[in-house]
Amino acid sequence: GHDVKHYDEKAATCLVGANKEYYTCSRCHILSFEEDLSSIVSYSEVFWKEALGHGFPTEWTIKKEATCSETGLKTKTCRREGCGFMLSEIIPTIEHVLSDFKSDETYHWKECSVCHNKINFHEHTYGEWVKNPEEGKQSKTCIDCHKTITEDYHELEFVPSRDADCTNKGNKAYYKCRVHSGEYFADNSMSESITWDDIVIKELGHEESSTYSIDAKNHYIKCTRCGDVLKTEEHSWECYTDSINPEFHYSTCSVCSRKDALREYKYNENYHWEACPKCNWKSSIKDIHNSAEKCTICQRMKKTDS
Repeated sequence: GHDVKHYDEKAATCLVGANKEYYTCSRCHILSFEEDLSSIVSYSEVFWKEALGHGFPTEWTIKKEATCSETGLKTKTCRREGCGFMLSEIIPTIEHVLSDFKSDETYHWKECSVCHNKINFHEHTYGEWVKNPEEGKQSKTCIDCHKTITEDYHELEFVPSRDADCTNKGNKAYYKCRVHSGEYFADNSMSESITWDDIVIKELGHEESSTYSIDAKNHYIKCTRCGDVLKTEEHSWECYTDSINPEFHYSTCSVCSRKDALREYKYNENYHWEACPKCNWKSSIKDIHNSAEKCTICQRMKKTDS
C-alpha cells in the first residue's frame, strides 16, 4: 500500500520554487492532487514555478575602503520583501609603496613608505656555498636581497642517518669529505675510513595488504607500509534479482564482495525507468519526464527538427 505524505501549497521565494498542494507516496514517489492518489500528475504540474532568485541592486555599498595594509568590504542586499539576504565581497588591498630590501642577520624585508609596515618579511634564502680553498673560506648569497655571508671552509660534511622504505635505500650516519668525493668516515676525526657498502641500508620492498581497498569502480591491493597502490582491478560484477520482488536488483563483485545497486536511467520520448548497466534487468516502473525540454531526473533532451 502507499505511504501517503501531504504537502501544503507554497509560494516561490528567492531560493525555493512554488508548489501546489499535493500528495505523494514516500516509497514509489508518485504525485497527485488527490489524497487517495487516484490521479497521477507530473512533476512540472506540482512544482510549477522556479525560485525567484535574489533581487540585488546593481551598485555595491562600500562598507570599508581598502588600504595598503587592510582589505575593504562591499555589500549588496536582496530587495525582495522578507528576504534581506546580504552578499558581501572583499575589496583587495591597494599597492604598497615599497623601499629597497632591508635586512639583518636572519631576515630581510621591504618597508612601505605609506603605512610603514614591513612587507615580504622572510628569512634569508641562500644559494649554494661558493668555496675558495686557497683562502679556506666559503660564501653564499641570499637570492632575494643579495646579502652575502662568509665563513670558514670545512673539509667534512655530516650526513644524518635515514631509514630505508619500500622503494628507497637508507643509510647510517656518516661524514663525507667535501673536497675528495668517495671518501667516507665513521666520525669527524677521520680515524676510521669506511666504504659505501658499510653505509647503505637495503630498501625493504613492498608488503601487500591481505584485504582490498574499494571504491565504486575498482578494488585495490595496497602496501601496508607506505600505502602505495600495487594492484588495481575493475570490479567483476555478478547481478542478482529477487525472484519475488523483481524491482529488488543488486550486483556483487565476485573478487572483493562489494555490493552495489548499479542503476542508470533509460528513457524514451515520454517516460524514463531504471536499468542495470551490467545485465538486461530493467525496472517495470516508468515515470513521466518532469520537463518538456529537459528532464532533470534522466537528463533526456527533447528532440528538435534539424
